[in-house]
Amino acid sequence: MTHSLLRHTVRAAATLAVLLTAVSASAQPVDRTVRPALGPDPTFHPPVVERFTLSNGLPVLFVAKPGVPVAQIDLLVRSGATGDPDGLGGLATLTADAMDEGAGSLTALELAD
Repeated sequence: MTHSLLRHTVRAAATLAVLLTAVSASAQPVDRTVRPALGPDPTFHPPVVERFTLSNGLPVLFVAKPGVPVAQIDLLVRSGATGDPDGLGGLATLTADAMDEGAGSLTALELAD
């Protein structure tokens, strides 16, 4: 560890110790003999799930979250190694790997399209 890094680490640790001392000194003691009051029950609004089927027969479940600028796509393949035919062990793994690598004359982007 270099001298300047060590000095910075010691300074950060001293600052943290001062802050923790100040916070603990200003904190009110907690009465542990009485249970805290419960707040109101939280409300739960389950999301609306839209179900539809693509032209290729793939079923889709769509859940929108308004106000969240993020998109997440999950693909569930209802098979795997347990569905591999006899003598073709690894077929499911090969198929899954090809989905993001491309296959045959198709690139990964062409396959995705």
